[in-house]
Amino acid sequence: MEEPVVADSTFNAYPLIAWHSSDKRGDIVKIKYRVTEPDTRIWIYGEDGNVVHTQPFHRSPWDDGRFRDFTYHWMLYRTEYGPDIPPGDYRITVCVAFKRNVELSTWITI
Repeated sequence: MEEPVVADSTFNAYPLIAWHSSDKRGDIVKIKYRVTEPDTRIWIYGEDGNVVHTQPFHRSPWDDGRFRDFTYHWMLYRTEYGPDIPPGDYRITVCVAFKRNVELSTWITI
C-alpha cells in the first residue's frame, strides 16, 4: 500500500500520520512523523494502556536545529523487537526522551 496523500499544510499542522502497508514478511504499519527535539522515539500502546512496542532507537533534528521527517516501519509480525500484534486499536505516540513526554499522538485500528 502506498503512503496516503496528505497535503503538506495538513502534515505541517499535525506531523504524525500512520497507515497500513506490508513488506516481504507480512503486515506492517508505516508511521511518518516529525522530529523537532533530540532523543525522540515512538511508543505504541494497546487498548489496555500497556506498551506493545517501542522504537528501538532515538532520532534527533539536524545539527543546526532544523526538524527532520522520518517514516518508521512497525512490523506487526514477530521480530527481535516484538511479538505478533493482534487486531485491535493502538495509540501511537511520538515522545521526547521518555514515554511520558508525549509530543504527538494518534490512533490506528489493526
